[in-house]
Amino acid sequence: MIKIIIFGGSFNPITYAHIGMAKLASQIYTKAQLYWCLGDTHNFKDELSPYDFRMSLIQKAVPDASIIPMGKYMWDFLISLPYNPKETTILIGGDILNEIHKWKNWEELISTYHFTIVRRMGIKSERISLDNMNRMNYNIYTKNIVMTSSSEVRQAVKEGKPTYDMIPRQIKYEVEKYYVN
Repeated sequence: MIKIIIFGGSFNPITYAHIGMAKLASQIYTKAQLYWCLGDTHNFKDELSPYDFRMSLIQKAVPDASIIPMGKYMWDFLISLPYNPKETTILIGGDILNEIHKWKNWEELISTYHFTIVRRMGIKSERISLDNMNRMNYNIYTKNIVMTSSSEVRQAVKEGKPTYDMIPRQIKYEVEKYYVN
């Protein structure tokens, strides 16, 4: 039985997609506690806003969120927790399957932890080999969730395009002010 949901990421910035995924996971695992695990770096991207800024955006967008600092690597973070891996699921977007092989100790990670994967429509997420998928304990969900990425939000802001359907209104001003450059 899943008791803990780990939703790790850089949330640079938090989007409706993140919030929708968290709500979906909470509906699936009704007795589980969801933790937003904010990474202090992003190992595959250079463009990252300050940690405290991203933390404040999560707090404003999801006031009741339980937020835990994650550090640099998901693996190091997970093994530091007092939770049984068999009672823990890692919540990811389907597009993350494209880069999971780059994660620290990824083979041990996929064979130890359960994954809840929410597919992002229009993104190919099957690049991970069938052999690796066979070693994973996972559930895949395709739901009608606005799946805008943080990168798309940052790009829209830079181009002066509207973000009303991408991010919560309570963080709109700060996001647009910060990411305009």
